[in-house]
Amino acid sequence: MRTLNEQLAVIETGSKGWSNTDKDAIAEMRTLAAQYDTLASEVGKLPLKDARLLGFSSDYRVMANSAASAARKMAEAIEGKDLTAATAAQTTFNEIVKREDELVARINEFCQAP
Repeated sequence: MRTLNEQLAVIETGSKGWSNTDKDAIAEMRTLAAQYDTLASEVGKLPLKDARLLGFSSDYRVMANSAASAARKMAEAIEGKDLTAATAAQTTFNEIVKREDELVARINEFCQAP
């Protein structure tokens, strides 16, 4: 799967004439959205009892749902040949991924604490 930066480059190049590559980028973003949707659902099914872990789970589901939404917006922007919207969606997605990294670090720190 291509990175979002590679997909943005496709969009920028595609603004001169859209091709089958755009279809691939759209499909990849929709697949990514579906994966985040599944991830949010699966995290929600975890049998957690600890209040802190329940909070992390809730935060992670919100993040995953946001990532799915941003990926869908990217696909829609590519499909609509809207470079401005695609760039905005990528920026949003990148911010979400940063939040995901921070959240995973907090979860790992909590789980590794004595």
